[in-house]
Amino acid sequence: MLKQIINQVLGTFDLRLSRVSKGSPIDAYSPQQELLKITDRKCETIFDIGANIGTITRRYRKLFPEASIHSFEPFPDSFQKLKENTKTDSNVVINQFAITESEGEEKFFVNHSDPTNSLFERPKKGKRYYPENATAKEEILVQSLSIDKYVEEQSIPHIDILKMDIQGGELRALKGAVDMLKRGSISMVYSEVMYIPHYEGSPMMHEIWSFLSEFDYSLYNIYNNSIAGDGQLRQGDAIFLSPALREKFDSIQSD
Repeated sequence: MLKQIINQVLGTFDLRLSRVSKGSPIDAYSPQQELLKITDRKCETIFDIGANIGTITRRYRKLFPEASIHSFEPFPDSFQKLKENTKTDSNVVINQFAITESEGEEKFFVNHSDPTNSLFERPKKGKRYYPENATAKEEILVQSLSIDKYVEEQSIPHIDILKMDIQGGELRALKGAVDMLKRGSISMVYSEVMYIPHYEGSPMMHEIWSFLSEFDYSLYNIYNNSIAGDGQLRQGDAIFLSPALREKFDSIQSD
């Protein structure tokens, strides 16, 4: 009865309770720490793309105290909070622009829930697989830059963790990192992935996986899958490994 009542409440947000089997991955950050332990280098550089107000930036700081963290947030209100929340950390570099495949100016869709802001607008048809309080609000213009251009300007030879939570913009960001991906200069990609459209024209999980596989990046695991009230698998988070990290991981004897 209690579960039924809770599901009725969650149903108003297109969410539901579901059983998690023993051993199912929930925390996606500790595995990143463990995976990088098998490399011959310490974690020196992290990109937090879609940093919002800095919650994940702070989490990475706890896991990797010595890493240089580059945080990216184009939305002005969130960027100001990010700036305030990271002002005491001299090893965090904050950037107020969107990461895409090119440099310039982009239309940015602002929703009533800031974390759901996106370079893509909400779908015009089909089921609404997102909360009603995250509907469209306004459009603004933001500056954009590619990862390849940024690392060139900042003289960054290697990214240990590339984290992306940019509401459908992940594939565009990866297309702007082709040079880094060709060299295998990104050890790990941690990305939000979608299984059903939440934004107009945004890529699905299989498209991101397919693109990364062109550079021999492979899927490690999937985390935090969410399921809509009608049973539809909505979105989750995925870790992909570079060829070099995969080789090291596969060389370890598993239980």
